[in-house]
Amino acid sequence: MTEDTRSALSFKNQIANFAGGIFFILQLYVFAYSYNFAGIESVRWVAWLLFIPSFLIITVSVTALMKYDTSEERKSWAFTADLIQTGIYGIIRHPFSVGWTMFAIALAFTSQHWLCIFCMFLQIPFIILVVISEEELNLEKFGADYKTYQAQVPMVNPFTGIIQLLKNRRNVLLEAG
Repeated sequence: MTEDTRSALSFKNQIANFAGGIFFILQLYVFAYSYNFAGIESVRWVAWLLFIPSFLIITVSVTALMKYDTSEERKSWAFTADLIQTGIYGIIRHPFSVGWTMFAIALAFTSQHWLCIFCMFLQIPFIILVVISEEELNLEKFGADYKTYQAQVPMVNPFTGIIQLLKNRRNVLLEAG
């Protein structure tokens, strides 16, 4: 991959992050100031419960990046020089994006305001673009190691990731015992 292609992918990633972030901020604003109290109560309760795993996934993913990136050239928690494959990154490859998506869904269905739901629908394609561009950038950056990681860990499905992790641990225990 040429430097121009890498730069274009990085720019695409930044634009998608920026646009998704703008819609997220707008969604937070609508959530805070235009809460629909006449909404469907059962949907609201389920959405409130969705905040818990979304917040945990975001927090654990940021913490893992900060903890396991041992490189000296770390610019921020979002840009690592090491391929992190432990913790939450051993379950899914893009936990921050999964948490962000879940948080946007929780905001939309807790608020039940049409503009909050609209912002959710605008954010999700940008989150998908972020994931796709990160996949391409990580393949370029980490090469064969990332290809192996892709084969072992699902992109965004935590349920499949947990099942695979449990199977791998069981196989290790069976081989050891």
